[in-house]
Amino acid sequence: MTTLGFIGLGIMGQPMALNLAHAGLPVVVWNRTASRCDPVVAAGAERAGDPAEVFARADVVLLMLADGAATDAVLTRGTAGFADRVRGRTVAQMGTVAAGYSRALADEVATAGGYYVEAPVSGSRGPAEAGRLVAMVAGDDPTAVARCRPALTPMCAEVFDCGPPPSALVMKFAVNIFLITMVTGLAESVHFAEEHGADPALLARILDAGPMASTVSRTKVDKLARATSRRRRPSPTC
Repeated sequence: MTTLGFIGLGIMGQPMALNLAHAGLPVVVWNRTASRCDPVVAAGAERAGDPAEVFARADVVLLMLADGAATDAVLTRGTAGFADRVRGRTVAQMGTVAAGYSRALADEVATAGGYYVEAPVSGSRGPAEAGRLVAMVAGDDPTAVARCRPALTPMCAEVFDCGPPPSALVMKFAVNIFLITMVTGLAESVHFAEEHGADPALLARILDAGPMASTVSRTKVDKLARATSRRRRPSPTC
């Protein structure tokens, strides 16, 4: 079985790595804040001392990092050690980075003798914990994409092939645009109801009963309604 590396155990990365460990896959993990590794190690993963050890031990390395700078640091991009780190490895970029950055990184990894796959995901912490994320994958080498699929299965409800990089990230941005407009519309609806004396909690129930209801609307409108309720509470008197 292919050994997996997982680097970046933040709000999303930690539950994602936990699902890999719970699925019984061999996983080696590293995070800049070492304590974030503890629950994943307790679930059966192995801890690496640094990113170099992850790449030395794993055939496929999943990166769930904050941005391009963090990714470059882990890969030692721009240094003589970059090629040694990625050669013969499949690097799966699961974070959300700029499309141009990803395409350039794909070319550099390939030149160094490695393989690069984009695998950004749609979903928040709840779906990450439940293994219900939606992954979009892109790679120049279909074999490299196939190597990543066993790792994506425990973390994702669906996996969609999008073509070569940066097509998966472009698709992720398209999904995010819809998400942003949806949440913005919900916020405006709740604000409108509040301004005109309508009950935001009742609005949430009405929206939930109609055709516009979704997991996102249910989660976000409840939070917005609770926040409105807190603002409307009278201040305690002395």
